[in-house]
Amino acid sequence: MSGLETAVSVEKKGKKQYLLVKIGEMRYGFDISYVHNVIRIRQIVRVPKSQDYFKGIINLRGEIVAVMSLRMKMGLAEDVYSENTRIVILNFLGKGYLGIVVDEAIGMREQNEEDGNVLLPDLNELISELEYNKTWRK
Repeated sequence: MSGLETAVSVEKKGKKQYLLVKIGEMRYGFDISYVHNVIRIRQIVRVPKSQDYFKGIINLRGEIVAVMSLRMKMGLAEDVYSENTRIVILNFLGKGYLGIVVDEAIGMREQNEEDGNVLLPDLNELISELEYNKTWRK
């Protein structure tokens, strides 16, 4: 998975690219245009009085990044960290970063734009909700 450990920036005409991740037993895709980086799990500093699914913050090369658990946000069991656990760092059009804990980063998938998301559940709506409504705050 070392290729996923670096910043990802890919743009192809007529095709959308997704970073495939595993959360629980399901596979999901992040639109690659949001993905800044994929890193190994590291110490997360808990923030008092935050939602349970808001895991805390990390320091990523001098940037403070909020980290959340999609597992807990989706009502699944608490995260169990393993050697495959990753934090997907998402970039919101230059407005900041958000880290998402995933069980595993699987790889990339390319899909025609006209196919929509029939082959792959899309997490971008949930991410947009978190970005615009700041639902991770109590």
